Formats: sequence, structure tokens, C-alpha cells
Amino acid sequence: MELTNGSYPLRAAILSGDGECCRVLLEHGADVNHCSARGTPLMAAAAAGDCESLTLLLDSGASIDIEAKDGTTALAAAVRENQKEAVRLLLRRGASPTKPNKDGVSPVDIAQERTLPEVYSLLMQASITHAAEEALRASDQRQAEAREEIAAAAEKAAKEMQEELALSRAETADRVAALRGETDELLKRLGISRDLKGPKGLTGAA
Repeated sequence: MELTNGSYPLRAAILSGDGECCRVLLEHGADVNHCSARGTPLMAAAAAGDCESLTLLLDSGASIDIEAKDGTTALAAAVRENQKEAVRLLLRRGASPTKPNKDGVSPVDIAQERTLPEVYSLLMQASITHAAEEALRASDQRQAEAREEIAAAAEKAAKEMQEELALSRAETADRVAALRGETDELLKRLGISRDLKGPKGLTGAA
């Protein structure tokens, strides 16, 4: 149930700091990603710096990068309120420090604009780590693709070699058969049997 001011039970429980009520609401089917005009439950917990509720919501399946209608994310909400521990937790759970909202503004931009040095430092450290991990993943992907290409090329070469070998054997068999036929024809003209060592009468028989 959502009130006309955009509030709803789960958000109210978070803002009141009633963790037990939040847990009961979630257990009874409260939408962990419900997004009203005031945002999601995760955004409310982030803005309040309530790390216990943040953990509960994330463990219950809250989407960390979902945006409100105004483009706010949970991380952006925590940054705006200078909630350092909430920022740290959200970054640790995978929130992107550099992902821009629909207006092109990222959490890093917000921290820089509001002159929040500690939060800005956290975001920049996370950005560097994220960039390094992305580069490593890209490198691993390229190496995996290279290994697949090498394996495919080796398989293709082995198949081509087998086909060439089979063709060579067939051609050799054809040549042997042709030579055998020519030899048999020649022996027949000479009156020589393959079972004898020479022409009939060649051994001196009268």
C-alpha cells in the first residue's frame, strides 16, 4: 500500500529504524524493489545511512543499481547525504561509482560537486579497482578467445591432414590397382602366370 505522499510501510519502517518490522514486512511479501515517487527501500536506507537495513534489503534481493524517476540510485542517495559507511557497503556489494544516471550524472560527479572528500576518495578508489578488474576480465576473455581460436585451428589442421592422408591412400590404392592390371595384362601376353617364376617352357622342359 502506497500513500499519496509516496511513502509505504517498508519505507516507513526503514526511516523509523525498526529493523524487526522491516524483516517481518519482507517475510510477508513486501516488494523489496518497490519504487515510489520517493524511491526504493534501498534508497531510503542508503540516505539514512542504515547499513543494517541495507544488508537486509540486499540479501532479500534488492536491485542495487535500480533508478528512481529522477535518476537517483541507492549509491547516489548515500553520497548526497554523505553517508560514508553506506557508500562503503554499497560499493562492496557491487554498486557502480561511475555509472551515470539518465541525466549523465554519476555518484563520483555528485561527491565532487558537493565537495565530499572522504566519499569522493572512496568512490575513486572503487573506480580504480573496478577499472582494473574490468581490464583483467577483458584480458582473460581475450586469452580465452585466443585459446579457442588456436584449438579450432589445430582441430581444422588435423582434420585436413586426415582428409589428405585418406585421399593419398585412395590415390595410391588406385595406382597400385592400375599397375597390377597392367602387369597382369603384360604377363598374360607373355604367357606367364603369376604363380610361376618364368615363361612356360623357360625352365627347359621339352
